[in-house]
Amino acid sequence: MTPQDVKNKQCIIFLLIALGFVGLIGAHEVAVNWPSVEDDTTIITVPFILAAAGTLCFVAAGLLARKLMKGGVSR
Repeated sequence: MTPQDVKNKQCIIFLLIALGFVGLIGAHEVAVNWPSVEDDTTIITVPFILAAAGTLCFVAAGLLARKLMKGGVSR
């Protein structure tokens, strides 16, 4: 793996970590500041989707970092 490939993968990892934080913070903000409506399902669903997306970003970043530490993809 070339140094440029490693740098690109590191940038992707950092981007996924940032998106993970955005998803979790966004879920908290939506849950706290959601206007009161009659439909309770929406109040629970939107923050859950944001939190799940943030968590998946963290998982993807971890798996990509693990692959990068092992030496990348075999060609």
